[in-house]
Amino acid sequence: MNLVAKNDEEWFIIGVWMGTDGRYEVRSSYFYPDGKQRITWDVCHSLPLESAIKRAKSSLRFKIKKKNMTQVPLDELPSVLLPRLAPSLDSWVSPQDMLGMVISAKAERYVYFDIVDGIEDRFDEGLEYLGFVSDKDAEFVNVYDKFGELCNCHVSRFSAILETERAEEANRLSRKGV
Repeated sequence: MNLVAKNDEEWFIIGVWMGTDGRYEVRSSYFYPDGKQRITWDVCHSLPLESAIKRAKSSLRFKIKKKNMTQVPLDELPSVLLPRLAPSLDSWVSPQDMLGMVISAKAERYVYFDIVDGIEDRFDEGLEYLGFVSDKDAEFVNVYDKFGELCNCHVSRFSAILETERAEEANRLSRKGV
């Protein structure tokens, strides 16, 4: 969440950021019209979301009342200041969740069945299915069947086991240390 105000000499941006502890922080900054930062500070750390939003709005009201600023919509913010906005709280992902997504992506595989004896009702021969390999047991792959249910299948049933595009990208980035 971001709130923006301005006067003739500078812009004021106050944003609510997600902290590393999963709680919220309120940060604000003054900027000159050319985009150079005049001053910045963290107003508050480790707040519940409602408290952080309340604090940000209160700070904005103070700037409007005491500093002769005017609140403006975000689309009036000069493009040079757009990178200074807090990211959307709706799209923020915690480091733990991000790690889980990368681990899941690295395990994704396209699998093609060669042998479906005994599981014909769940899989068709020669079709592509999405599976996940495990570091714990290299002999089996968890594969989503026709009904969207996971089935643990032995690798001998497949004619091919190929990395998905997400797995290739995650593995490539992991080798770079990203």
